[in-house]
Amino acid sequence: MDDYNFSISDSWSFENDVRSEESISHNSRDYTPEFTTDQIFETREDMLAWARSVGLKYGIVVVILNSAKLKGGKLPKCILGCERGGKYEPPRYLVDAIAHFNCEGHKYPSRLKPIEKQFVVDMANNIAPREILNILKQKDLSNTTGIKSVYNTIFANKAAKLDSLTPIQYVIRQLLKKDYLHQFLTNSDTNEITDIIWVHPMSLELSVNFLSVLIIDATYKTNEYRKSLLEVMGITSTWRTYSLMFTYLSNEREETLTWALDNLKNWMLQKGASMLLVFVSDRNLALMNAIEACFPTTRHILCIWHINQCVMKNCSRVLGPEWKRFITSWHSLINSSTPSSFEQKWQAMCDDFRQFPNVITYLCQTWLRSYKERFVSAWTDTYMHLESNSSQRAESAHAKAKAIFGRYHVIVTNIF
Repeated sequence: MDDYNFSISDSWSFENDVRSEESISHNSRDYTPEFTTDQIFETREDMLAWARSVGLKYGIVVVILNSAKLKGGKLPKCILGCERGGKYEPPRYLVDAIAHFNCEGHKYPSRLKPIEKQFVVDMANNIAPREILNILKQKDLSNTTGIKSVYNTIFANKAAKLDSLTPIQYVIRQLLKKDYLHQFLTNSDTNEITDIIWVHPMSLELSVNFLSVLIIDATYKTNEYRKSLLEVMGITSTWRTYSLMFTYLSNEREETLTWALDNLKNWMLQKGASMLLVFVSDRNLALMNAIEACFPTTRHILCIWHINQCVMKNCSRVLGPEWKRFITSWHSLINSSTPSSFEQKWQAMCDDFRQFPNVITYLCQTWLRSYKERFVSAWTDTYMHLESNSSQRAESAHAKAKAIFGRYHVIVTNIF
């Protein structure tokens, strides 16, 4: 909208921030006519009140993008726009008829009500912020809150919980308050905590009663500090998964992993647990060495789910249309019931796919030559291990762990 020739008083002009027809998404409506007026406003507040009243009729939260009192006899200028301006990318909870303009967030009508803030805080541990916003808008169709308000509420709640403590100080206080078993490593130069491990007493009790198989896996760099989260899980007699240990690691060197697992072993022995029968993990060599060092009498098998993911990643593109036939042969091979049937199936597979020598070499050198006894049924079925693809349970647990430990960036408030 063009500037108006106001007198040099407190009068203000109103500018629409839509640049051109081309800048508006085909899913949006151009609201320029609704905001076009020849009215002269006596004060800036009058102009804002008029613009906002028009915006509310069409579900638009009008905010100030820029304003200035210009010198040299020029008219003062105030540029307004929609709170959700910018390139139109429709979220799941919006209909297509909302116009978008270039702007930054603003607290005007979109601020959360006290009851809505409490709802956000209550739900933050279990639901993604985008879904929380979706629920708020379903409950109140006139709600104009943006996603930034939801994040701000979550962060403000965390800051209040910290109560002037640093994040790691808060963690230690909660571990002590709730009787978690825990240990940590520090940097010798700065005295900062670099690695931390914790186990809930109830989880340790479960491990005493259900210690046949433990699953260990790591999720990588999903938190603010870019630390690896190592998790150990167990399985009850009713096939329920429970989390036994969590560890944030500064690195995944063998000595660091050995420190974590050695602490776990000592706590289990102090609780009166019998020696673990089977460990399930992926083919992380440092982790495999740490398991062998801390649990030398425990059988260690590899997770078939992880193996199949690696095989698919490295072989599917090479095999092309032969992939389905190949993966059927591969599954038959790893489910061989005896060593002799394994040898027969492997020879047949080498013959069937001899036109793909790189694939055969990959399977042999990466998996079968050194590790077949750790995942092929002919060897793993000689002792109880539930199932060697049970690390799928670990992936499910990690999905929950990422939601708790990684979604809001900090390792603090949500873990307790």
